[in-house]
Amino acid sequence: MKRISLTPTILCAALFLSLSVNQALAACSGTCIDTTQCANKGGTSTAGLCPGAANIQCCTPKSCTANGQTGTCKDISTCSGTKTAGLCPGPYNIQCCTSGYGTCSVNGQAGTCKDTAQCTGTHTPGYCPGPSNIQCCTASTPSSGGGSSIVTWGRTQVGKVPYSWGGGHGGSPGPTHGCCSTGPTCGYHGPQPCPASSTTGFDCSGFTRWAVWKARGSDVLGSGGTSGQEARLGGKQVTRAQLQPGDLIFYGPVGSTYHTAIYVGSTQLEAPETGQMVSEKAFRAGDRYYRV
Repeated sequence: MKRISLTPTILCAALFLSLSVNQALAACSGTCIDTTQCANKGGTSTAGLCPGAANIQCCTPKSCTANGQTGTCKDISTCSGTKTAGLCPGPYNIQCCTSGYGTCSVNGQAGTCKDTAQCTGTHTPGYCPGPSNIQCCTASTPSSGGGSSIVTWGRTQVGKVPYSWGGGHGGSPGPTHGCCSTGPTCGYHGPQPCPASSTTGFDCSGFTRWAVWKARGSDVLGSGGTSGQEARLGGKQVTRAQLQPGDLIFYGPVGSTYHTAIYVGSTQLEAPETGQMVSEKAFRAGDRYYRV
């Protein structure tokens, strides 16, 4: 049998080919995918940088735009900003990476989407992408206007913030997780399993507290429940005939109230019950009424 030996020239050629492939693969700064898929995503295909068939080429995307911000398509593991899927070529882990969460507007006031812990103004949920702690941060512009201001601010939350038993009673006004304890501190008696402890939102008095705070610029109603709020309003009671938009409606005996809402006219604003969002519903006569 004739023995075949590899000459140094052949060995060198094989080594050169191996190095060339590795160098080419390393040179692809995008994603090796089908040219059609790349074109559908708005990318640019470059031949000679990827292994496989001729249609598998190095796809480098143009800059991407997410939530009004220009970003770069990259692996989510290397993105320290906001990641948005569906805007880049390649597998799911290649997403549009932007430096923030974009801009927003609440009640005509421009703001920035950011972590509530970093917001030095007023943060409002329901206007930004991302997790629940990313909210629209606007400059605090307290108003000393009439009750219509309370109505205006209350309406910004309609359909955006869920009801959460005990929600809105933190150290400062705003949506918070609720509570599920049946003890005197919480007194939960809604449906089971209780969703409040994992739901960021308002209960009825947490909602009115926030709307009044936004309109008045101070925490007039405090962090207590409905009975505590009514006690703080003291001698500001009005009759049904004297009702004006922005007045507060209380339901139940004094000291044992069970619900409160904001009077609008033929309607009222309220955080109604578990499973619903802050709503504007038909006016229902209350037991007592107060002007803030």
